[in-house]
Amino acid sequence: GTSEIILEFTWGTDMNIAQQDVRDRLDLFDAPEEVTEKPVILRYDPTLDPVMRVAITPPVNPDTGKPYADPAVRESILTEIRDSARRHLKSDLEAEEGIAQVLLKGGQEEEIQILVDANRLKSLGLSLQSVVNGLAAQNINLSGGQLQEGKSEYLVRTLNEFKNIEEIRETLILNPSGGHVPLSSVADVFMGTKERETIVHINGQEAVGLEIFKEGDANTVAVCEKMRDLLGFKGEPSALTKMLNQAQRSRVEKRVRARLVEEKLEEQGEEVDAKDIELSDEELAEIEEEAAEVTASLFKQRTLLNRLPRDVGLKVISDQSRFIEGAIDEVKEATIMGGFLAFIVLFLFLRDLKSTLIVCFAIPISVIATFVPMYVREISLNIMSLGGLALGVGMLVDNSIVVLESIFRCKEEGDDIVDASDRGVKEVGSAVVASTLTTISVFFPIVFVEGIAGQLFGDLSLTVTFSLLASLLTALFLIPLIASRKGTVKKSERQFVWVLQAYRDGRDKNGLSRSEAMGQVLPQGFTYMVDFFAGLYQDIFAPANKSIAKFGAGLGASLTAIFALLFYPVLGVLFFLQAILKIVATLINTVFFGICIVIAMFIWLIRQALRIIMWLPLQVFDVCFNAIRSVYAVALTHSLRFAPILLFLVMLISIHAGMTGMNLGAELIPPMKQGDRKSTR
Repeated sequence: GTSEIILEFTWGTDMNIAQQDVRDRLDLFDAPEEVTEKPVILRYDPTLDPVMRVAITPPVNPDTGKPYADPAVRESILTEIRDSARRHLKSDLEAEEGIAQVLLKGGQEEEIQILVDANRLKSLGLSLQSVVNGLAAQNINLSGGQLQEGKSEYLVRTLNEFKNIEEIRETLILNPSGGHVPLSSVADVFMGTKERETIVHINGQEAVGLEIFKEGDANTVAVCEKMRDLLGFKGEPSALTKMLNQAQRSRVEKRVRARLVEEKLEEQGEEVDAKDIELSDEELAEIEEEAAEVTASLFKQRTLLNRLPRDVGLKVISDQSRFIEGAIDEVKEATIMGGFLAFIVLFLFLRDLKSTLIVCFAIPISVIATFVPMYVREISLNIMSLGGLALGVGMLVDNSIVVLESIFRCKEEGDDIVDASDRGVKEVGSAVVASTLTTISVFFPIVFVEGIAGQLFGDLSLTVTFSLLASLLTALFLIPLIASRKGTVKKSERQFVWVLQAYRDGRDKNGLSRSEAMGQVLPQGFTYMVDFFAGLYQDIFAPANKSIAKFGAGLGASLTAIFALLFYPVLGVLFFLQAILKIVATLINTVFFGICIVIAMFIWLIRQALRIIMWLPLQVFDVCFNAIRSVYAVALTHSLRFAPILLFLVMLISIHAGMTGMNLGAELIPPMKQGDRKSTR
């Protein structure tokens, strides 16, 4: 009883414009009402499975705690659930953004059944078509034209539809021999159920299933999260209803009462108990309004759940977002693990923690920098794009390793660290750029491939391209910048870090030992404080004191001295403020310096522990690597002696590999298992 027309569009078509074009053309089609209803446009790919399947299970018997044993009761409950889901839940969910269609499966569906007695029809000289014509003639809803009264115009409609089963029983059937016969005399009319084509079971219990299809351009994870929110899978409905009806209202009412208490205190100046405050109608309305705002997103959920019969259960049968989220998490873990293994391998070969950290620093920088062009190109974090990042992690450090090794080679040749960074990048810069562009030239052309291949691998190729460009910029600019940094000199003036300066003075100027220098830090710090206050006093009060000392030397000098004397309190306030600021700044710097010392000691302890822990693995790696180098040297020597035989063997292996490759099967994507099993009957 349904006709489905499928429209397929080319890649890159704006579906919003296409949908509007289709709707405009369908509006020109005037379908006969007795044949079909108005066409419905649904934006979804019918070849895809629903993104989520939900089962609505009937309530259990409160006496036994098990499903009802009476088949009639179970049938009635399933009919009620199916009817409620069809009337309310289906339309409400389809109105949400991103959802194209919600299909109902299973359950019982009511219909009015008319069982005609063939013997009665024959005895009265009637046919089955007479019954059909009689029902159609007396169950109409047609337009009756227009009526005009002055400037008013009224639309007239003929309404004569059946309202209940009794009216159907009283339908008069025209007898060809004359007269009319009520339908009840030739047929039994009753409310029955449709013949079922699908039965849904979950955990051995019959249920009603919801199959939710997303729109073609909607995000699967976002749609499934919205469905879980709306259907209450993130919290039990009873707890949610209790929170809405009690906790939210109580919280808002408590907040309003607290505000009223503050207002009473400001007005009366006396203590008022919140329990003694009576709320007016306006204040109660304010509570209701604030509670509605706080729970606006949850009221929709409660409304959807209340549209279903009481005590029904909701269970997720399948959810595509779980597979997508799990796959993305696995790719993230692979990316992180790849970066960690790259760090281990680099450390085993470089044997320098600073150099290893510099190279590894390029990995997160390049990955984060890749997100910017991905956002511009509207590439989401999906399996293909994250796979491109995981593929590029191993290549991200190549450029950095080449640049860093060139810098340290120049440094070993006698260049200063800054000159070594400059010359090292210049020597290998063109080679690094060429190698990166060579790799990009392999991946980037996939972007221009059309069809399903371009849709599948476009995100991967762009992600690899962006990550390689980011790694190239990191290797050419950031790595030399970090590598050219010289070691920090722990030296400072006393007005900043007086502890370090006092220690330096004891060691450098007085020639004290470390312990003696540490012992004289506090006395030296007191000397710094006295010198500071003496210098501050001279800077602020010296000009005024000179003016006061010249009092009586003349009229001008006397007036200047009097003015300086009057200005003396202001100078005292200025002296006090600068002294306070100095003390506060010194305390802050001292605390910060202490924290830095603790962190430095912690890092030093970690380095010592790592040296002890990594000593044996590094020695084992050296032995194994040297053994491999020795074996390789011997194998290379003998291979060169028997080069023709070796080339012949390689040719045979290549021919065998080519023949094997010709027998391999071909398919678009590899078979995948999501862990979902479903059966329909």
